[in-house]
This record gives sequence, C-alpha cells and structure tokens, in this order.
Amino acid sequence: MSALDLALDLADRLKLEKRRDRWAGDCPACGYARAFAMKLPRQGDKPWLWCANGCNREQLADAAGQALGTDWTPPPPPDSVGDAASREDRQRRALTLFAGAAGIASADPAGLYLNRRGLAHLLGSVRP
Repeated sequence: MSALDLALDLADRLKLEKRRDRWAGDCPACGYARAFAMKLPRQGDKPWLWCANGCNREQLADAAGQALGTDWTPPPPPDSVGDAASREDRQRRALTLFAGAAGIASADPAGLYLNRRGLAHLLGSVRP
C-alpha cells in the first residue's frame, strides 16, 4: 500500500479534513481538537503524523494502528547527522549575516519599538 493510499484510508477513518498539503483534525491519541496533522513524506511509505498537543511518535503510531486495525510503525526520524550538519551550516550563515548588520539606532523602526516599550537601554547592545 502506498503512502497516499494509507493516508487516504487513515484520513477517512479519523474524519480528517484535507488542507493544502496535509490532512488535519482532532488528535486520535489525546482527543485534543484540531491539533492533529498528517502529511505525505517526500520519500517513504508512511505518512508523517504530528500533534500540536505534544503526543509523541509512539502514541500517534498506536492511535493510527488502532484506527487501521493493524500495527503501525512510524517512519524513521530524519537523518540526525545530516540535520546536524545542515543546522550548523544555517547557523553559521545566520551569524555571518547578523555580524554584518548595522546596529539599531533610536530612529529605526526597531529603535522606536524598543523606546516605546521602555527598553531603550537595549539600543546598541544587540550585537554578537
């Protein structure tokens, strides 16, 4: 069974609504309203399950398995080594961009914001 077929079956059983690139509805694990989302993976044979209320992968897998009447093994987490390298690269690029940024002046929108909030002492202190 393909990921799409599985997602369609699970969406029907859980009465999920189709959104742009996912299905959404009440969480089958905790019952929290409008907290659950299911999305098709770019690769793999099982949809990704997510709960905004904080249900973990095992809880969602159990709920999906009960809904389908089968054992549901969640897809493996993304490659942590690749993610760590990607995260470090993004962080390095962000810090380079931040280091080259001009300071916040009192007449800048950010400076006006800080002044209005009584945080003028932070002007000029926002540097790496």
